[in-house]
Amino acid sequence: MADHGRKTRLRTSSIVWVTLSLGALWAVGVGVFIFGYHINEPVGELSVTTSGRTYVGNPPALTLYEKDRVTWEIALLLIGLVLVAGVTDLLIRTLRHSNGLGILAIAGGGLLVLYSLFGLI
Repeated sequence: MADHGRKTRLRTSSIVWVTLSLGALWAVGVGVFIFGYHINEPVGELSVTTSGRTYVGNPPALTLYEKDRVTWEIALLLIGLVLVAGVTDLLIRTLRHSNGLGILAIAGGGLLVLYSLFGLI
């Protein structure tokens, strides 16, 4: 009977690792989007000032990060902290052979979902 519990624990752990890996992949995708997606300035816009720099004439298409660094730095920091918390929680639970819920990971993931939903509004 103890072998069945071990198999269940390994399967659950594998599912959580896959979920965390998908979360890390999502975070990398967000980073690529923030640093790589360029937004054209409106037609007729002759000057744009962002991050203390003024572009005059035909302003270049700036990335999301170039347009608003602080917002995206906070977003990336939060995403990174949630991933680190999830991995830490899973490592601790794996080392202790815990079958219970990972409260830290659930709370962090829930907060990240709320942050993502309110970010869309």
